[in-house]
Amino acid sequence: MNKKPEPLRLDPGAAAAGPASMQGSMPGAAPVAAPAGPDLALQLALNPTLQRIWVRSQQQAWTTLSIIGSSQRLPEGTMTVARGLARIAAESGGGLGLIDGRSLELKHLTQVQARLRSTVSRQTVVVLPVPKENPVTVSVAQATDAALLVIFLGETSRAVAKQTIEQIGRDRFLGTVIIKR
Repeated sequence: MNKKPEPLRLDPGAAAAGPASMQGSMPGAAPVAAPAGPDLALQLALNPTLQRIWVRSQQQAWTTLSIIGSSQRLPEGTMTVARGLARIAAESGGGLGLIDGRSLELKHLTQVQARLRSTVSRQTVVVLPVPKENPVTVSVAQATDAALLVIFLGETSRAVAKQTIEQIGRDRFLGTVIIKR
């Protein structure tokens, strides 16, 4: 029986608010502090919990990964998680392509799906909003090999998270990143 990983919890509190805290995606992981500074993606890349998410994601074969989430209070939150993973990938000797699909339009759907299908030599992440905000999300996410759901505490409702997972397909999800602010 496969046990789902615990969600990654982080408090970006922006750099000015102090260190971010994360609670593991690995069972039993304790909260850890990330260094304060102006570059949140760098803070996340240095954080052992996000590094464990990266290592864990590499245990499953994927070339394309959707990172799905939306926040009014922290509009760059999902992209910041993707940038943190990209830095970790670079530091571990790999590369990670990033596609910003947060405002993707229907007229570009076929082009993006083709680009994702042609990605064979480099892992690529596409950042998407929740399907409630953009109906193209489901089609693009289903064109990727795997997905991570980013939940913003106090903003992302349980119903939206559940609906997102059901629409895209539970089997695609590697886990959940929970951002609390």
